[in-house]
Amino acid sequence: EYAVFPPSHGYQTVLMDLIVDGDTVDFYFLSPARGRLKGIDAPEPKGETKADGDKASAGLKVHLKPDRKYRAHLTGRDSFQRVLVEFYGEDGMSVNLRMLNQGLAKPYDP
Repeated sequence: EYAVFPPSHGYQTVLMDLIVDGDTVDFYFLSPARGRLKGIDAPEPKGETKADGDKASAGLKVHLKPDRKYRAHLTGRDSFQRVLVEFYGEDGMSVNLRMLNQGLAKPYDP
């Protein structure tokens, strides 16, 4: 069996790069990666859901800041090859869960 690089499983420290939208981010872990926040689905910031999508994106930017390190639980890849990830804030709380609790995203289990 061959190793996948960068790894897509396990707990890692990652460097946040860019908030793409309310459930997608770019980060660095050994190399650049695109991640999808596991277990949540935020509205897209375009079309009929633009206002709610913009709100979700802004909410995620409150919790995840570029150029900061975060603890992340990488759990695989989605159909677009994005790393499925749960991020943890400085207080140890799940950012994914915060997005749900704040009503900025809905539960998602593909």
